[in-house]
Amino acid sequence: LYDPADQTAQWILDERWGDLAWRTADWLMLTFVVFHAFMGMRTVLGDYTKGGLRIALTMVLYLVAFVLFALGTVAVLSLHSPVG
Repeated sequence: LYDPADQTAQWILDERWGDLAWRTADWLMLTFVVFHAFMGMRTVLGDYTKGGLRIALTMVLYLVAFVLFALGTVAVLSLHSPVG
């Protein structure tokens, strides 16, 4: 049907990232994924660690989740819309 050698990702720029609704959907998906992963890891840390180690690892987890969320948000916001 389609030759992979002829495929490009131009449609992503033109149709997906050029639309504010799709950018919002991508940002919401990022938010849900980071939150879901954070909550799962927080539960695992709570189950398998105690005391000061639990507190330290949880704080590291909070920091990593915030950094990933911030970097993802910057990436979604800084995508260049095609000039059309």
